[in-house]
Amino acid sequence: MKPVNEISVFDTDAAQHGGYLYTKDAPLSAQMATQRTTDIILQAVTMSDCSILDLGCGDGFYTVRFFDRGMPRIITAVDAAPQAIHVARMNSRERRLQFVVSDARWLPFHDDAFDMVLIQSILHHSDSPMEIIRERLPGCSSNSHS
Repeated sequence: MKPVNEISVFDTDAAQHGGYLYTKDAPLSAQMATQRTTDIILQAVTMSDCSILDLGCGDGFYTVRFFDRGMPRIITAVDAAPQAIHVARMNSRERRLQFVVSDARWLPFHDDAFDMVLIQSILHHSDSPMEIIRERLPGCSSNSHS
């Protein structure tokens, strides 16, 4: 997913600021874009009582908002940056959220373990985004396709 040097940049940002700058001290335009993105996703799907996998959760900013507004049963959130996952865990409070350090191309979950998968704003971090999408397509074998 993210190259090692890119992961360290995300980890440094999360460690130094208690989260990513675009989620912690975002200018109004970024706040509006973040709110609009969240609203669109919540209007497009019903999360209520679902188990959700959130790929590329970063510092957990969106994960918490999806949980609070979508009311799923549980969200398991994954990111390759360990420090970002640490921040996400610190901000999760008593919510039914599980944060896991993992590469989105090789997930440590059984097939069909979740009702829904959120893939938001992460595909541009990968040189091979189809590997991320292919990992979660129902019925796909683990064989590589051209």
